Amino acid sequence: MRVAIVSRVPPATCGIAEYNAMLGEALSSQGIGVVFIGNSEEKERLPDTYMEPYSSLRARKCFSVGKFRAEDVIRCVLEEDPDLVHVEHDYDIFRDNSETESMLRGLKESGYPTIITLHSVHHALSGKEWVNAQVKITNIADTVIVHSVLQLHELQYQGADISKIKVVPHGTLLNPFLGKVDRSSVIAELAGVEADLDGKTLITVPGFSRWNKGIDVILEVFRAIRDKTESVLVIGVPQRPRDKVLVDKLLDEKRVIVVPKFINRTEFLKLLASVDVAVFPYRQPRVIAVSGAFHLAIGSKLRLVCTRHPKLFECEMLAPNVVAPDLKPRLLAPLLEKVASKNYDPSKDLGRLWKYAEETSWDRIARKTLEIYKEVV
Repeated sequence: MRVAIVSRVPPATCGIAEYNAMLGEALSSQGIGVVFIGNSEEKERLPDTYMEPYSSLRARKCFSVGKFRAEDVIRCVLEEDPDLVHVEHDYDIFRDNSETESMLRGLKESGYPTIITLHSVHHALSGKEWVNAQVKITNIADTVIVHSVLQLHELQYQGADISKIKVVPHGTLLNPFLGKVDRSSVIAELAGVEADLDGKTLITVPGFSRWNKGIDVILEVFRAIRDKTESVLVIGVPQRPRDKVLVDKLLDEKRVIVVPKFINRTEFLKLLASVDVAVFPYRQPRVIAVSGAFHLAIGSKLRLVCTRHPKLFECEMLAPNVVAPDLKPRLLAPLLEKVASKNYDPSKDLGRLWKYAEETSWDRIARKTLEIYKEVV
């Protein structure tokens, strides 16, 4: 079977691109022929067809995120002539809903079975335009994949045909660097600073530093607990100008280390293998999704602190004792102090999440996805 995956693809720097590379590699290991119908941004030095850097699968620069046109995707799919098309959708990638609908209709009219994964589902409170778009997308596609039952039931309440919807959890990459890195060397390499980390608890907010990841809140929380827990906070590069303003406030803080550049997957995994605690103080509950950074954290067997948020529903379901009921420093600080303590035993609170990481490993998710492919073709 040959499958065309349509979405952002590395070296584009976004979580969905990383997801696609991991899924494509896992599907390929199951004997599926995969080609990426990808975006053109951040690939100026690459030819129109290139080898995706992680999976070594063939990728094509077919569409622009900034000026998305359905015909660009359809043209590339027709040239590849796969057995099935799998669109990995996110509203940051497919920004024009009418063009997305045209793409799906054009693929179906050209005879291609078409699956779409909705990585983000807008809650009805976002407005009628989002509800209408999501119902139309579901009606056009042969099958819709979502990552959580929260997304499934939100689409059901909006009037989508739920008989078409399959729930497949987000895949988890089990970190191959656990126990194999020197954390002082990793921090020095990635952040460009020499730090005394002996006896310290390393805390991170994984991934890009963004307002919707609660970077401003975590600073206040960290100030309250850093001396009590002998902690160091490591955060990533800001993604947008307004995020840079928040991160700049951290530069002169005691025991705060900012990684000043985008780091690739290998570097990110080494960083996660070097830290002790991952914190997820998320905002913006009107978009229902699942956090890829969260799955990387559980695949690295980190101690966790989560806030109550749709992207983190797995944390609340499987590890409720590490979930703060709201994004408020007075609620987060005592929880983070407990989890960052050297006396804390994480196995009781987090054992079910670590088992879940194995249950959602990419090879297992690829097998679930392949079963859906066979139903559709």
